[in-house]
Amino acid sequence: GTATITATSVANPTKSASCVVTVEAAFEAQTFSKVTSTGDIAVGDTVTLVCTLDTGTKVAGAFNSKNHYDGLDVTVSENSFQSLETMTSFTVEAGYAEGTFALKDNSTGKYIGHTKGTKNYIHQADAVSQEFSWTVVIDDNGNAVITNCDATDRAIKWNAKSPRFATYTSAQTAINLYELAA
Repeated sequence: GTATITATSVANPTKSASCVVTVEAAFEAQTFSKVTSTGDIAVGDTVTLVCTLDTGTKVAGAFNSKNHYDGLDVTVSENSFQSLETMTSFTVEAGYAEGTFALKDNSTGKYIGHTKGTKNYIHQADAVSQEFSWTVVIDDNGNAVITNCDATDRAIKWNAKSPRFATYTSAQTAINLYELAA
């Protein structure tokens, strides 16, 4: 919080000085570990989207005001990384149908999905519907295949051209899913 500190002279009480001091809460980094099995994902988990670039740098999703999930550099250590204050994490919830999941953005409280009829973007909504439900599979390369349940079956990937996480059908890089360590 904020406090005003005042020092007053004992010898001459008419002499004093004041300053305002603000103490902010320390940001506590959280460790996320790469999801290596579909069985590791359950309702109630906290997860985030991550992409490893050709340079070896990892980027995690960071929601911006344009309704996009841009990339944010993250530091990797021992197969996990420390979250940054502006990194977007999601709560895994039950999806529209059995066996599907919804991803609720912890910064906005809204669900993300690919709205049928749009080509590229991840959109947000207040409630879960078919367009805002996903299947999650970990492929043989250890990548997360997060596929929308609408008729387009688009997967979330990293688009290096834009750059951002999106559901484009070309020029995309596979992503990983990281889970908050217990």
